[in-house]
Amino acid sequence: MLKVKFDENAAKKVSNLGLLAPGDFASVRRQAKFRPIKNGDDFYERLEQEVALKNEEKSARIGF
Repeated sequence: MLKVKFDENAAKKVSNLGLLAPGDFASVRRQAKFRPIKNGDDFYERLEQEVALKNEEKSARIGF
């Protein structure tokens, strides 16, 4: 359990992120073991980074 307090604004930002998958939440939770999450905005920023990684991988395809 992360024990992070979310305000309405942070929860709304998370719900507006596109391309979220359960694995994104799992990744952020694993990271929290080594770098604790400070608040809802910090949680959102980490999820946003996970989504950004997906977008980078998608655009960096090599075609054959």
